[in-house]
Amino acid sequence: VEHILGLEKGASIIHKRMMVFGCGPNIEMFEFQHAQQHEPQLLQDVGFTHISFYIESDAFEHVLERVKQAGGKPLSEPHSNTKYEDTENNKTVYIRAPWGSLIELQTVPNGFYYPDDSEAKIFIPKSNDE
Repeated sequence: VEHILGLEKGASIIHKRMMVFGCGPNIEMFEFQHAQQHEPQLLQDVGFTHISFYIESDAFEHVLERVKQAGGKPLSEPHSNTKYEDTENNKTVYIRAPWGSLIELQTVPNGFYYPDDSEAKIFIPKSNDE
């Protein structure tokens, strides 16, 4: 697979993980050995910066603990969202994955605020109870 993916000479995949989200998207992640020659990209740089997972509010702390047990390092304590996600009981936290990528856990149980004249539409997952 290293040849198919076009990895540089000497780089190899040492771990592969698949995150499966019910009937939704799957995310495949690789950990490479002898591949990265520089620090991970910063959040403000062009390209992939982070992935955000919507977590039901009653599961937020449990999911955060599982991520920490797996080696994730929170950049702060969970805190309130800002601007369009600042509705009651919202929460977010950014986590540095062991391989350097940023992962965000977020819950917005009372929805997103958008002005009446906004063209933006946001998908808010239904609860597992619905």
